[in-house]
Amino acid sequence: METKKLTSQESLDLIVQMMQNSKSNLDNRGGNVFIIWGVTTLLVTILVLIAQLIWGVRPMFNWLYMLIPIVGSVWHRIVFGDRPRVYTQMDKIIKQIWQIIMGVSVGIPLLLFLIVISKLETHSGIDGRRIFLIVPFVEVMVVSVGLAITGAVIDFKPCKIGGLVGVVLSLIALLDIESFNSIHFLFVLWPIVSMIIPGIKLNLYTKSQRDA
Repeated sequence: METKKLTSQESLDLIVQMMQNSKSNLDNRGGNVFIIWGVTTLLVTILVLIAQLIWGVRPMFNWLYMLIPIVGSVWHRIVFGDRPRVYTQMDKIIKQIWQIIMGVSVGIPLLLFLIVISKLETHSGIDGRRIFLIVPFVEVMVVSVGLAITGAVIDFKPCKIGGLVGVVLSLIALLDIESFNSIHFLFVLWPIVSMIIPGIKLNLYTKSQRDA
C-alpha cells in the first residue's frame, strides 16, 4: 500500500489541526480538568489552613495534600467518565506528560518519607523536618512546569503563563520556608492563577472558536 507524502503546507495544516483538536478536547475535558484540579487544590489548602489554625503549624499537616490526587482523580472520573472524543497524537503526549507528573508528585513525598523513617538523616546530617517543609514547594514547581509544557504543546498562552507564574511563586515562597507564611500565600494563589483562570480562559476560547 502506497503512503501519500504530505507537502510542507499540508504537514503544517495537519499540525495546526491537531492543535485545534487538542484545544477542543481541553475545552470538553482539560479546560474543565484544570478547573477541577485547581478547585481541589484550593479546597485541600483551606483544609490544611484550618487544621493549622486549630492545632498549630505542624509539618505533618502537609500529608493532607495527598488528598489532592485522590479527590481530583475521583472527581474527574465522576464528571467525565469515558466520553468519546477525537484523540490526537498531541492528546497522547499531554496524557503521558501528566502521567509522569502525577507519578513524580506522589513519588517524591513517599520517597522522602521512606528516607526519614529509615533514619538515614542521622547518618547524612539531613534534617527530616526541613525535608518535609520543602516538599510542597517542589510539588508546586513540578506541576507548574507540567502546566507550562501543556500550554506550549497546545500553543495556549494563558496556560503557559500560568505555569511559569507557578514556578516563580514556588521560588519566592521557598525563601520564606521556615515561617509557613509562604505556604499560605502560595497554595491559595497558585491554583487560582495557574489552573482555574487558564481553565476558564481555555473554555471561553474554544467556545468562541465554535461560535465563530
